[in-house]
Amino acid sequence: MSEKDVTEKILALPRKGKVHTMCDVADRLEKEGIAKGLKQGLEQGLEQGIKQGVEQERLRQHEVDISRAKALLQRGLSLDEIQEMYSDVTQEEILG
Repeated sequence: MSEKDVTEKILALPRKGKVHTMCDVADRLEKEGIAKGLKQGLEQGLEQGIKQGVEQERLRQHEVDISRAKALLQRGLSLDEIQEMYSDVTQEEILG
């Protein structure tokens, strides 16, 4: 099939706007590709941002738990009692 035949077939396809040349088709496809790439990039960026936010909140909460555990140790609770309340906090973190 020659380039002219391919061009005629493409131009004969149903379309939303007028197409006068292959350049019109190429421009439209390029714009659609850019739009699709931007959409995918935004989705991936949003997903990564959410994951990072969740991880940061988890780490912040862990630091709060360590601080509370240290305060309880100063008030006289045993390490065992504290670790029952804050199982994710290690003895090293409490004593450190």
